[in-house]
Formats: sequence, structure tokens, C-alpha cells
Amino acid sequence: MAYDVTNNTSTIELVESPDIPVGSDLTPIELPAIVPSPQLVGSDAISPVGEIVELPKTLPAQQLIAVDNVSPVGDVIELPPELPPEGVVLLEVIPIPNFLDPKKICCPTVPDTGVDRLEDLEDVDTSGRFNGYILVYNEITDTYVHEPKPSGIPESTFSSDITVVLSGGKTFGKYRNGDVIPALGKTAVEVILLATVEYISATFTSFSVTGQASTVEVGTTVSGSKTFTWNITLNSGAVPTITVYDVTAASNLITDTPNDGSESSTIVTVQLNSNGANQAWRGIGTDITPDPDVIFNSSNFTITGRYFRFYGYASASPTDSLTVRALPQSSYQTSNSQSFNLNTGSLLTKFVVALPPGRTISQVIDLDALNTDITTEYIIQPSINVVDAGGTSRVYNVYEMNIGVPYSATHRHQITTA
Repeated sequence: MAYDVTNNTSTIELVESPDIPVGSDLTPIELPAIVPSPQLVGSDAISPVGEIVELPKTLPAQQLIAVDNVSPVGDVIELPPELPPEGVVLLEVIPIPNFLDPKKICCPTVPDTGVDRLEDLEDVDTSGRFNGYILVYNEITDTYVHEPKPSGIPESTFSSDITVVLSGGKTFGKYRNGDVIPALGKTAVEVILLATVEYISATFTSFSVTGQASTVEVGTTVSGSKTFTWNITLNSGAVPTITVYDVTAASNLITDTPNDGSESSTIVTVQLNSNGANQAWRGIGTDITPDPDVIFNSSNFTITGRYFRFYGYASASPTDSLTVRALPQSSYQTSNSQSFNLNTGSLLTKFVVALPPGRTISQVIDLDALNTDITTEYIIQPSINVVDAGGTSRVYNVYEMNIGVPYSATHRHQITTA
């Protein structure tokens, strides 16, 4: 049967078939206007083909099941759009080109199963059941012809696993020399895919709290609404939601929020009232692609309480918390042993260092006086109570150095603590 686009009619041409002699009565197959001039000939050995077969204009030379010599052609099946471009045998579920969607093609039922839809065949063993015809496009004769297909011919599979033997650092996909490929019972295509396609789980690339410093002064209260932001690289996975976990409280703060990169929530109020006290959160993702699901975590976002140290030039010795905190330089004392530079300026002769509880000066080097050791020039003074961010008095160790005249240019005193 051929469709004539000139006069919008179909004609019948007889072609020799293994099961149907020339001259037999054939029921025509109705073809829609989208079918080009190539001819479609054939019928079922038991019953005539009676359904419309829709074919795309660009149908390639892939093979498509058309009829079954056991039972009549069954329901029309809509082929899934996600199948890759390779061709489909409807009773063996081989992919077809994407451009067939949403085309339809008639298919037979699977004998003894009652299955007549492609999507129903996923859990059905069709080996040895099929004995029908294949619709083949012949580019030379510009025709579609039904050809018999042998039944029950299984694809070859490996009879054992494969031990990889390769030299010089060569690999077979993800397998290295000495690895064992679990090839038993698999086809060559399955083994190649096993070697070259590796599942890579999703992973967090960032997790933070907008506008929140990771180090704060001891006594700081962390509270209110916080906006959590994150980024996830999906790789092979799918992560529809995440959970924000309060590490400090050991409980979920936000549960199963959409994985859109940002979510705000009122946090549990906490005061960081000692050196090193912290509040931490992390993101927890669930990759739903594997079976079972894979749970993965971000790194922690942590807020840590630290004492300030205060230092610099002064016109007078500090006597209380206010005058200590007024010194021109300050920084967090994040560990016992640390070095920092006091800039002397060129106007004053008094230099003061106020260190948080328990910290002392171990060494002072004048970097601008040939690295002279001036540790003994910094004299310990009476301690001073300095109020922290929460209003609590903390005992600070205070040191002073005094010189007769100001430096002609700023010197850097490198101070090391213990």
C-alpha cells in the first residue's frame, strides 16, 4: 500500500511474503497523510492487519514490530518520549528515536500474558514467546516490507565474571588491573555500560548563613530569623528537598524544605558565653535516585565565641574596661599561641597590650629595628576587668612599653602570646 500525495489516495501493491502467497486477499492498512510515498505491504498470517499505523516522515531504517502470527494486532500504544534514538522492537522493548513521540504504532499482545502495552512489558519475560514479523524499510526499493523474525533467539551472555588484566596503567572504564567485572549472565552491552557508566551521588558545594559572621565576641547572643543558603551539585542524583539540622541542639530546625538554595527560619536562641562556645548547623540532603536513598551532609556552618585582645599606642595608661576597649587596635584571640603586630605610630611614647583571661606575652620583636627582641620592654601592669559582649566582666592581663621620645616613623612590634 502506498500513499499518493498528489491525489490524496492510497494504492495496493503486492509483495511476496513467506507466509502469504501473491494473490491472497489482503485487508488494506489505512495510512494517514503524514506517511510518504514508501510502500507498506503485509498482513497477519492468521488475521488481517486492521489498525492504523502512523509513521514519521523521517522514519530511518530501524526495525519495528508490525504484526504477530499468533494473535491479531492489539491496542495502539503511545511510545514514551524519553527513549533514546536507536529503534524499538515492541515485544523486546528496544528504544526508538525521540522524534517518534507522540506517534503511535499498532502492536500485538504477548501470548499467554494478556499484556498489550509497551509500558506493561517491564516485568514480563518475553524470551521465546515472540514469533512474528518485522517491518523493515528498504532504502534501495523505497518500500516497507514485512519480514519473518525467528523466535526465541536469546542474546549471548557471559558465562563467568571477568578478571581485568591490563598493563601500563590502562583501564577498562572504571575497572583497573586486577579488578573483577561481575559479567556473569550479562550481555556485552550490559558489561560495557557497567564499565563506563558510574553513579555519582549528589554533594553539597556550600552551606552558610547569610550575613552571619563565623566568629563573634564571647557573650554574644545568637537569635532571631536566619537565612540559610546552600548549593548542591546533583551529578547523577536527584535531590528534591533538604533538611537544616541544628548540630548544637541535636534536632532538625527545618525539615524537607524544597531544594531551591535558600530558606529562612527562626533559630533557637543561644548565648556564646565562654571562649570556644559555638552554635552550628548543617544541611542534610536525600538523593532519591539510588535504591535505597542516599543521605549526604554539608559541612557545618559554625559560629564560635572568642575573646578580643586590645592593643596600640595610648596617651595614658588604661584604667578600666572603657579605656581598654578604646585602644586603637583589636582582633580575636583564636588560639593560645598567636602573633600579631602593634603599630606604634610616630606621635606617642606609650604602647599597651591587653590580653584576654589566661593569655600572656611570650615574645616581642621590633620588625623595624633589625628584628630586635624587646620582650622585656613590655612590663606587666595590674589586671583590668573588661566587659565582654554580654556584659560579663573578664580579667585581662595588661602590658605597657614606654619610650622617651616618639619614633620618627611607625615601628611594628610583633607580639607573640602564650
